[in-house]
Amino acid sequence: MTPPVAPPASPTAPACEGLLTGLVLRCARGETQALGTLFDLTYALVAASLRRRIATEATEDVLVEVFQDVWRSAPAFRPGRQDPLAWLLGIAEAAVGPRPALVAS
Repeated sequence: MTPPVAPPASPTAPACEGLLTGLVLRCARGETQALGTLFDLTYALVAASLRRRIATEATEDVLVEVFQDVWRSAPAFRPGRQDPLAWLLGIAEAAVGPRPALVAS
């Protein structure tokens, strides 16, 4: 018999969103372990996002900057008003600057 699966924290928010929100809020309170867990959970996604925009050799340096910015920006995160993953990826996007404009030929 398989154990029952607990439902998400709320019917509209996926469980992952609740986990990430909690980690960002813990970062805002200065809990360094939360930043480590957030890094572990989102590293691959953030790195893949960065690799689409910058040279692979520079990815690691920018990743460090991104998570430093996450740590500094965490107190400004607004739970319930911001999606934590979108917020994190927005910080990553800001770290590499605006995308070049596409020009039709």
